[in-house]
Amino acid sequence: MHLPIALVLLLCASAGAVADEFTIGFAAGRPLHPGERIAATAGLAQYACRYARQPAVRFAVYIPRSRAAGDALPVVFASHGTGGRPAAEAALWEAAAEQHRFIVVCPGYWSAFADPVDAGIEQRLSHDKAMLGDIARRVLGSLDVDRSMIMHSGVRNGSIPIWDIALRHPEVCTAVSLRSGTFWTGGRTPWSRAELAQAGSIAALITHGDAESGDAAAGYLKSVEFFTRTLRSESFLRTVLPGGPQTTTTAPLAAWFVEDLRPRWLKRAMRRLQAARKARRWEAALAAARTVLRIAPPDGSEREKAAQAIAEIEAAATSAIGELDERAPTADDWRAGAATWAGTVAGRLAAERAAPMAAEELQEVLDAPADALAAALQRFIDRWRGHAVADEAFAALDALARPELDQARSLPVDGGRVPALHRVADRFSPSAAADDARAEIDGIGLTMLEATLLMKDPARRAKLLEEFGAQFAGTLVGERARLALGAVTAPR
Repeated sequence: MHLPIALVLLLCASAGAVADEFTIGFAAGRPLHPGERIAATAGLAQYACRYARQPAVRFAVYIPRSRAAGDALPVVFASHGTGGRPAAEAALWEAAAEQHRFIVVCPGYWSAFADPVDAGIEQRLSHDKAMLGDIARRVLGSLDVDRSMIMHSGVRNGSIPIWDIALRHPEVCTAVSLRSGTFWTGGRTPWSRAELAQAGSIAALITHGDAESGDAAAGYLKSVEFFTRTLRSESFLRTVLPGGPQTTTTAPLAAWFVEDLRPRWLKRAMRRLQAARKARRWEAALAAARTVLRIAPPDGSEREKAAQAIAEIEAAATSAIGELDERAPTADDWRAGAATWAGTVAGRLAAERAAPMAAEELQEVLDAPADALAAALQRFIDRWRGHAVADEAFAALDALARPELDQARSLPVDGGRVPALHRVADRFSPSAAADDARAEIDGIGLTMLEATLLMKDPARRAKLLEEFGAQFAGTLVGERARLALGAVTAPR
């Protein structure tokens, strides 16, 4: 069956756990295998994304060369507009990222190519949420970032996914900035009144040039009028920039995020530091203290308090690890010490002491019976996540999975291939082979969905969409089938 290329491109999105991927991503839930990690190398790099609408679409990451060793930097997730590309958007932020020292991450949002009143906007937003969760999991799990300073930014129609994130997931969004944002053009919005009501506490800045014109300007003005009236928040700011449309100007947004909001970030960091110390959550206390040192004024009392906190935590860590060393510590003891005092000199020492014991444990795991080896490797990876020895376990798990993946691929599509691929994905996750199995499931599911949506009989189409949604439940393909079923069965 030859399908129209436009429909293929429309549906060319990977499946994934819609509800969980976003939450897992920003919580840095499951461990990253080596192929998923983001290199901590300064400059611009591009990475393939499992949720890309087309294989050629990659997300871009810019790490400033001005970054000092050990710096946990803020992050800006920036969306391009219609017709834009992640790498080009990242390049617009480069100078500002160097000046203000923050990391830039540019996904390829599907909803940036839409209008908020489009019938398919919820499908696009659902896709983008899963994609962003996957990207965030990789970025936050690979790089030292300041999770208390995360801004989402968009230009033109790239504002649509940004507002969706801010309104529906404010817990992962400390600030929003938009360049000539056209996130509402009249009529209905994808967001409920309750979602709009909670946006009043979000720090938001929208900029536009003094020479905006045409449909874009009209959409922008409608957006500003609507959200100014709806949000009723002093945190929602509008700035007019001289010199034309100004859709490529990012410097004012970066300065607002890092400099103008500095008192807000400092106050929050001091509160986190106090709460973490009281709860004896030392890693969180260290992160808060280092944020304070990075953003507090040179002569501010906050710097002295943060430096004192770091010194006290380092001293407590040294004492605790020293006492541990005087006993006969096991691998579990060293691993727990490294986790408790992560980020301290003594915590790194504990990790070094744990390494040879972990290597011995891995050898024992590799001697497990063949039918129990995958589960044993998964437990080992979860137990030793963040330690170098886990990479050896990742490699062993992937090597174990490859023959079963090849066997699953050899089956006919209508002869058990999908269930076999599901078994590989479930049994051997996290591994590159499991990711490959999921990608193939995605492709098969999309082909099936394409054929279903082309059916002319509404009743037959609805029945198959219902079955299809059940078969691919919990995936983006299944979610797309559910939304398409709603469109078919909705009263006219």
